[in-house]
Amino acid sequence: MFFWKTLGLFLKLCIIAIVSIVICISVAIALYINWLTIKNKSYDSIILAAAARYNMDPSLIKAVIWKESSFNSFITGIKQERGLMQIMEKNAVQDWANYRNCDIPPIGVLYSPETNIDIGAWYLSRCRTHWVKYKDSLALTLAEYNAGYKNAKEWAPSASDGDVIERIKFPSTKNYVKAILSKYESYKSSETNFRNK
Repeated sequence: MFFWKTLGLFLKLCIIAIVSIVICISVAIALYINWLTIKNKSYDSIILAAAARYNMDPSLIKAVIWKESSFNSFITGIKQERGLMQIMEKNAVQDWANYRNCDIPPIGVLYSPETNIDIGAWYLSRCRTHWVKYKDSLALTLAEYNAGYKNAKEWAPSASDGDVIERIKFPSTKNYVKAILSKYESYKSSETNFRNK
């Protein structure tokens, strides 16, 4: 009799423990999702301003930031790419400084969301100007942003209405372009669409 009472009590405690764990996990997931939502919107005003300056779709800039840094403004890549848009001093930053007729900002400033997004959006816009005649201009723009102009030029189809993605030789760049295009469509059609602001 004592055994059965003890077993019953033990089972009740186990059920209470399992329910408590499930509740804790559910709360943790809800808090994480809320944090991601806030994090994903924290740079929207800066993105909107840069998009307006460089005549870019803010959803595209946001998709690039999502892929490049997961919205981590302090991240540094293995090739010394910096900040939200993973800009490089010898490429995007130098070209931006030449365009603006100013000095290259100090390294610490490159992590500033305002500066980083401005440089990255400008560079993305400049990449886009190279491919306006192509049907898949966006794919070529992203390929250039990721792998450079020479590679993107090699992957450009001879006919302006040709497909680009399958011509991209670097698997990492091909995946990069596909991921951003998918996220871009998601941002354009979701509640975070900038046109609703």
